Amino acid sequence: MIISSLSSLTCLEQDFFVLQEDPFLQSFPLLHLPSFLQASPLAHLAPSLQDSPFLQADFPSQEDFLLQDLLLLHFDFFEHDFSPLSQCDFISPCLPSKDAEHSDFPLLHFPSLLHGATCPIKNTTNKVNSVVITDVVIVLIIFFIRLVIYIESKTKIKKLIYNFHFCLNKQTTFMAITYADLKGPKGLPIIGNLHKIEITNMHNQLEGWAKEFGSVYKLVLGPSKLAVITDVEIIQEILKERPHLFRRMEKMDEVMREEGVKGVFNAEGDEWKAHRRIVNKGLDVNHQQAFFPDVLLTLERLFNKWNGAANNAENLDIQQDLLRFTVDVTSALAFGSASNTIENDGDVIQDHLAKIFPIIFSRINAPIPLWRYYKTKKDKEFDIALVEVNKFIDGLILEGKKRLAALPELKANPSNFLESLLVAAENESILTDEDVKGNLLTVLMAGEDTTAHTLAWAIFLLAQNPDVQKELQKEAGNVIADNNWLTNYKEHTKLTYTEAVALETMRMKPVAPLLLFEPLKDVEIKGYAFKKGSRLLVESRYAAMQDENFSDAKIFNPKRWLKVEQGKCPMNHDTKAYIPFGAGARFFPGKNLAMLEMKLVLSMLAKNFSIELITPKEEVKEVMAFTMMPSSYQVKLVKR
Repeated sequence: MIISSLSSLTCLEQDFFVLQEDPFLQSFPLLHLPSFLQASPLAHLAPSLQDSPFLQADFPSQEDFLLQDLLLLHFDFFEHDFSPLSQCDFISPCLPSKDAEHSDFPLLHFPSLLHGATCPIKNTTNKVNSVVITDVVIVLIIFFIRLVIYIESKTKIKKLIYNFHFCLNKQTTFMAITYADLKGPKGLPIIGNLHKIEITNMHNQLEGWAKEFGSVYKLVLGPSKLAVITDVEIIQEILKERPHLFRRMEKMDEVMREEGVKGVFNAEGDEWKAHRRIVNKGLDVNHQQAFFPDVLLTLERLFNKWNGAANNAENLDIQQDLLRFTVDVTSALAFGSASNTIENDGDVIQDHLAKIFPIIFSRINAPIPLWRYYKTKKDKEFDIALVEVNKFIDGLILEGKKRLAALPELKANPSNFLESLLVAAENESILTDEDVKGNLLTVLMAGEDTTAHTLAWAIFLLAQNPDVQKELQKEAGNVIADNNWLTNYKEHTKLTYTEAVALETMRMKPVAPLLLFEPLKDVEIKGYAFKKGSRLLVESRYAAMQDENFSDAKIFNPKRWLKVEQGKCPMNHDTKAYIPFGAGARFFPGKNLAMLEMKLVLSMLAKNFSIELITPKEEVKEVMAFTMMPSSYQVKLVKR
């Protein structure tokens, strides 16, 4: 209740000066009351407050928002004697006078009100002083009540009340901002903003609206109401509080389970914990090192293909090669399967995988599940692709079971991710055959899409930045020496600039810029209230592209990631605004594998070739299809 909250006010004179230094409060305008400051016991504060940049606002002036008007409103609500206050030149003399006890309100110490001001009350007896102090509290209470009432007709005043949180508990907001308070793009009845959304360009639209409506705004897509979030602190809090306070949006889980994807990506609660433990074990660094020779075999095949194209001066659709490379590496490392899609031009699993993610993304964002009632051509192609991928997964599971039967010792020490899953399914009741299949499909799709598209973006950016390309070539020559690619696993840690190129690529072109969550209970973060089950759409790239978080944020500069001293970087940036692998307990488990693949490919490329972009850069678009990938482009590789 507002009165009980305000009765515990302990604002001292110095709080007014804190106002000027608080950057959070400076983002909101405060009420402009020059007459109140200059003709009152607060007069000595007026010069300091008058110069404050946020004390200038388009709120009502003294002509239509007088303090006297505040005091005259609902004075019969209180049983107090206000006559002593009438002697102060900033209080109207026409105050009601009633006898009452003042024990309902605690006494506050206001040195600026009782000393050095024009109010003669300070010279009265102690009893009168106590009455005055209590009445000053009542004046402030009524002031706030008047503001609350004013909200009904003037929405702007909500921000004013929120700014007075410094007069309450410093950790608690006075009024949380709800979904109804948020601004957002204007929509139409029933469909909201649905007609404005371009699915493949949705991330750019969201970033554009963030510039217009702020770091938290609302978006209505038919029956779905979403709070779009680009604020760094709120995003970090959401990620940190998973899985006990937030989960992935339920609709995403529903769509993915419908297509047979039931794994660590969309599992929640205890189910997620069981999946995560097994996935981490199957993708750990020890397994990477053990399968490094298989990864190098796949890298050699990629080099041979690119070297042949360079010898023949051919233009390359390099994205397809990268997708096949990542499929082969994932199959070898995670499944123990000797896949070779790079050298096979026929029907390969990668072609089917390419049709799955875009359809899943469109279904997650569809207001009505039309595919359940009518199948379009793309839906039918999706169904066929899913059948083929499931056949591939079933084949892997069968091979894995045969290995475990032939080599029982593997059950104590599984050699790959697949074997870890199969052993767990035997020993743990929480993991079913369906879970094994879902996790394999999750790792296959995630390992193929995310790493391949990041590499495609890196090559696109390198082609436009010859200085960065030269620096990359220099490091590759020093580390790889006389070889065509890195051959010693432990030496990948020396590719620091190569890693910086990958990190900078993920800052500017993150393949997963959109994340969907919902709270498991009502929660308040940074003054924003989110209800249980509400839909939160996180757009993660916007913050990483702001100069306040990364110096010269629009410039591709890998050097910003090189540490010149322990824990320090040469350029000023806020790593909280950078979350390509997520954060908190649900950090992406395949990070180490992804970074290893990127460093191997980029260093091999830089050691042997220079990159020339054939497709005009303005024709290469960002395409959102669950992951953000570049539209098709061609490059020419020139041998060094």
